[in-house]
Amino acid sequence: MANEGYRVLGVGVTEFPGTDYPKTQQEFKFNFKGLVAFYDPPKANIQNVFETFYKAGIELKIVTGDNAQTTTTIAKQVGFKDADKVLNGDELMAMDEATLKVKVMETAIFTRMFPEAKLKIIQALKDNNQTMVRR
Repeated sequence: MANEGYRVLGVGVTEFPGTDYPKTQQEFKFNFKGLVAFYDPPKANIQNVFETFYKAGIELKIVTGDNAQTTTTIAKQVGFKDADKVLNGDELMAMDEATLKVKVMETAIFTRMFPEAKLKIIQALKDNNQTMVRR
């Protein structure tokens, strides 16, 4: 489903009596119930918008919490440049500052990002004298 651009969520339930919660949600014992998939289609004119930016010399990057497969599928559908140059949040957090400073310039799509990872992207772009505009 992700290969077709759908966002896919796993659904599960758990029983947990008490208040001594585990540190991470992965430590709960879930009873898997199924998958939910939904499609959030891109705006009809987005490919034209991207082409206008590219012609103006503006480099674009996608920073998202979505998974890589869904994001790259949609990016390719709408003509986003370098949709195969992807980095995820865990990979990014494992990099030293010098490596990240190089990698952030080579990467077009940042997936499975979380607040700390997004801040590292912003700092690395600033360190490369890049100007950012957030949508």
